[in-house]
Amino acid sequence: MPTVGKISDLRGRKGIFILGLAIFTIGSILSAISATIGQLIAYRVIQGIGGAIMQANVMSIIAYTFPPGSRGKAMGLIGSVVAYLGMEKSDYPYLYNRIDHQLDRFYYTGVFGRGSTDRAYII
Repeated sequence: MPTVGKISDLRGRKGIFILGLAIFTIGSILSAISATIGQLIAYRVIQGIGGAIMQANVMSIIAYTFPPGSRGKAMGLIGSVVAYLGMEKSDYPYLYNRIDHQLDRFYYTGVFGRGSTDRAYII
């Protein structure tokens, strides 16, 4: 994460964040079309790399954007959102269990990248 923060300082935070978002989205799409558990694991690793790039870059963006007195509040708000979304994602395997068994594929994993395109558009 410190490496990504330094690279984003040198190359531009927005571009590196969008790169992480693109890697995450590609990993999500590939996970959705994976045919074997080995492919799913490999594609989820790609997805994790993209997520790590975004997470490290968000902290860099907050540290650059907010004055020192407001950084704690901003980082706390981001942490709350991440915690909420993490709890929300924990329901996906339960909700999509029937789809997974009926289709005999890993289709529910594509849901993780559904909002990535929207986020890229907003940025």
